[in-house]
Amino acid sequence: MYSKCGSLRMDVQVFEAMSSRDVNSWNAMILGFAMHGEVERVFEYFSRMIDEEKLMPNSITFVGIFSACNHRGLVDKGRTYFETMVNDHNIKPFTALWLSDRPSST
Repeated sequence: MYSKCGSLRMDVQVFEAMSSRDVNSWNAMILGFAMHGEVERVFEYFSRMIDEEKLMPNSITFVGIFSACNHRGLVDKGRTYFETMVNDHNIKPFTALWLSDRPSST
C-alpha cells in the first residue's frame, strides 16, 4: 500500500485501475485517506463503495470512518455513521470502536 509511504496519488491510480475491487481494497483506500487526514475522500469512497459497487462495509471500514471523524473533531458526523453502522449494517459497536483511534481521556 503506497499510502504508508505517503503516496496517496499512487494508491488512487492503482485502485482506480483495478478491474475488480472487494471490501478489502475499499478499506485500504478508506484507511489510507483517514491516516493522511483526507477526510472528505474517506466519506466519498465510503459512499462509492456502497452506492456504485453495492458492497457491504465491515467493522474495518468503520474504523477508518471513525478515525477520520476523530481527527477532525466531527462528533455529529461520527454519531451519524455510528447509527448507520449499527442500524443499517448490523455491526456490533464494540468491534469497530475498540479498533478505532479514540481520543484519550485525561
